[in-house]
Amino acid sequence: METSADSTKPVPPTLPRTISLAIAAVVAQVVFMAIRTVGIFGYTDQLGRLLVKSNHDAKTPKSPYGPAQVARDLHAWRISGVWQALIVSIALLLLAYSLRKAGTASMTRWALLIVIVMTGGPFSVVPAKGWPVVPQVALVLSGLASIAVIVLLFLPDSRRYFREAAAARKGAMAAAAQPARPGLLNALFRPRPRPAPGAKAGAKAGGGRPSGADLRKQVRMTKDNTAQDTSQPTSKAPKAKGRSDADAIARGAELARSRAKASKSRRTEA
Repeated sequence: METSADSTKPVPPTLPRTISLAIAAVVAQVVFMAIRTVGIFGYTDQLGRLLVKSNHDAKTPKSPYGPAQVARDLHAWRISGVWQALIVSIALLLLAYSLRKAGTASMTRWALLIVIVMTGGPFSVVPAKGWPVVPQVALVLSGLASIAVIVLLFLPDSRRYFREAAAARKGAMAAAAQPARPGLLNALFRPRPRPAPGAKAGAKAGGGRPSGADLRKQVRMTKDNTAQDTSQPTSKAPKAKGRSDADAIARGAELARSRAKASKSRRTEA
């Protein structure tokens, strides 16, 4: 079942025919470079004469420059050519493979162009004088293949592919920055997270479902408050009533004494 994260994932662009041809041209360039590297291990006499001529035309020629020096320089030149061809070939093949990946295609294009130009690929189409036939032909074909790579990378289909690849890469980065939504099956069968002990206690205190002991405690406190509220008015009522009765008795006694005095004074006058 397809999840929401899979549905929002950007779809990589389809590889156009121009990019496939550019990759094939890179492979052809590597093959011609290998033929040229193997070819320089032959033609020892012809290459030796080229070294002698090159030393004679130099500003500071080596002297003496006999067969021993020529053989030493020719061997060093062949070994350096092998290492250079090996390193350049590995770099070209890796970059050509990265063209198939949408995440690195846009940057790989410029890196591939830099390697081709810096190694002099397009300039090797001009034949050099005095070179043997096989290395010379392989070098020219390698230059033609490098020019074909440059042209194919800037055709309309290739430019559209690189634009779509850059857009897909930005979309993938934006999707990775957002939190992933769990799918339906994941949400159904995912175990529920256990609350922390502090959170559980806070939930009970803040309004969770009280236990039986808590209910009994609340009922007891309610009864005590009710009894206290009802006892206060009743305790004040008898005191107030008692004070009113005492005042009435005192007033009655004083009235009785005043009447007795009045009646006694009337008897005395009679």
